Amino acid sequence: MGLDSVELVMIVERHFGILIPDKEAEKIRTVDDFAECVYAYVATNPYSKCKSQCLFYILRNYFSANYNLSYPDFKPSTNLAVLFPIEKRKEMWEKLENDFSLKIPELGNKNSTIGHTTCLDFFLPTKPRPSVETFCVRDLVNWILSLNHEKLINIDNLFSKEEIVRIIIGIINDKMAIDVIEIAPHHSIVEDLGIN
Repeated sequence: MGLDSVELVMIVERHFGILIPDKEAEKIRTVDDFAECVYAYVATNPYSKCKSQCLFYILRNYFSANYNLSYPDFKPSTNLAVLFPIEKRKEMWEKLENDFSLKIPELGNKNSTIGHTTCLDFFLPTKPRPSVETFCVRDLVNWILSLNHEKLINIDNLFSKEEIVRIIIGIINDKMAIDVIEIAPHHSIVEDLGIN
């Protein structure tokens, strides 16, 4: 494990109030492995409410009330381009963020990039930022939970391992400065996310 990985483990340990033995920490390869390791040391409450389900229904009500979108048209698999038509996308995206007072990812388009934007680009080139068209409502719910985990997920009343995944992704985003849309549970912490 490199210094960044050790620092990340320590941050997660402090956040959850746990200690992960070194032998177990060394086995962590992916974000999901990390969540599985934390899951072994924290209590979950299956009678608690699923935060992703609650947020999904809140968003569905919001889009129905504000944009006359019918309930059947708002599903976890609904493409974000359907919810955010190109001609109103920026305005609607900002309105959503303001109305909920929650962080949402920066709106991407086909010309925007993720990564470095300095003279270091020669050595560390940027990559195209995925556009809204490549994502669905499920992704939006997960991003919002990850970016706002401290506000939306009570670690003393966790519903499932999935909520631990959302918290770890939020911590990686915040502490390691990796865009939340670039982090998925199956990603390798070293190879995919570059955390050595």
